[in-house]
Amino acid sequence: RALQGEPSEFQFVSGTGHVFRSCFIPLPSADGEVIELLGMTEDITLFEETLADLRRSEEINRRILEAAPCGLCHVSTTGEIISANGQALAILGMSQEALEESETSDFDDKTIWEDGTVCGVQDYPVTRALLTGEAQAPVTIGTRRADGETSWAIYTAVPLRDRDSGQTTGAVVTFVD
Repeated sequence: RALQGEPSEFQFVSGTGHVFRSCFIPLPSADGEVIELLGMTEDITLFEETLADLRRSEEINRRILEAAPCGLCHVSTTGEIISANGQALAILGMSQEALEESETSDFDDKTIWEDGTVCGVQDYPVTRALLTGEAQAPVTIGTRRADGETSWAIYTAVPLRDRDSGQTTGAVVTFVD
């Protein structure tokens, strides 16, 4: 392919088990004919092993989240619900698609404190964690579900931070029925 003027890339495994990636870029003459190839081969064994370890770790974490006996949601800095586990769906009475199309502000008219007063989005533990950058203490909040029932849960939230900058990048909210 490179001799025909197209860059090419491929991987191969050596006899020692190392994985290599090779890339070739054609270098044409003034009239467009390929006269040379610029090639590079690198050992990506460590990269492939690290990637496999990362995939295994990700699968373990996914299973832990699903096995947790509480609702767990990952929320963006703007309040979009990025992901949720099965227990969160059960407590809130929502489908995965419906919840992941929601924002925390969508619950503003559906949440109440234990005394029956409205719990505004500004008072949600996840909102406060995003604004303050601090973990929030547990609070009990009722959420009116689509089926008309109110589900009561104890909510907490912790901010997520960028490892390098320390900036808040989102939050995790947990809630126990």
